[in-house]
Amino acid sequence: MAVLRSPHAHARIVSIDTSAATAMEGVEAVYTGADIAKFLAPMPIGTPFPSPPHHAVATDTVRYAGEPVAVVVASDRYVARDAAEAITVEY
Repeated sequence: MAVLRSPHAHARIVSIDTSAATAMEGVEAVYTGADIAKFLAPMPIGTPFPSPPHHAVATDTVRYAGEPVAVVVASDRYVARDAAEAITVEY
C-alpha cells in the first residue's frame, strides 16, 4: 500500500485522475477520499473547539501538507509507490 499526500498546506481539490495508476500492472485498487467516505464516516479529532469533519483521506480540501489524498493497494510496495506517483491531482 502507498499513500499519495498533499504537497500543499491548504488547498481545494479540483480533480483527481487515477486512471494511469489503476491501469498499472499489479495495482489492485486505488481509493480517493470520496471513495473512502462512502464506507468510513468522519472521525472525531477530540479538540475543545469546533472543527470541520476530519476524514481519513481528504475529500474536497487539504488542510495540511502531507494530508492523505489517495491510497493505492498493489501487489508490492514498489508498484504501489509508482502508482501513487502516477496519480494526478489538480489543486
